[in-house]
Amino acid sequence: MSTCEAKRSRIDLSGTNISGTSAAGELPDNFPDLIRSNGQTLRTWVQRAIPAAQITPDSTVPYLRWLDFRWLTGHPTELCTKLSEQENLLLAQGDGRGRGLSRHVRINLACPAPVLAEALSRLERAIPAYEQFALARC
Repeated sequence: MSTCEAKRSRIDLSGTNISGTSAAGELPDNFPDLIRSNGQTLRTWVQRAIPAAQITPDSTVPYLRWLDFRWLTGHPTELCTKLSEQENLLLAQGDGRGRGLSRHVRINLACPAPVLAEALSRLERAIPAYEQFALARC
């Protein structure tokens, strides 16, 4: 199988699970530092890759962030579907979650830094392709 045919491993940042918890459900010792570092990684990435987006912390879960995709051509729900199908990346969409989150996408920062970096790389690659897809339907 060629590299192009090899399926990328699934990255699921859609839920509220915490990567790296012990069997007893205990948080890793570096959890606060991990969230702080991953939050900075996300902010830096947004400023560079999608500066029109705003980041909003989740009001109930401190390691979740909402990205405002109101600027996106198309709809974030459909983008999340395309991300799952084409990039093997699962992010939560905000439809049905209230608080004006219908055009938002949620990212879970409770993951190893390399996983977040790969997820952001896949998202960055998928956005222009999705926008071209959405424009072609207009």
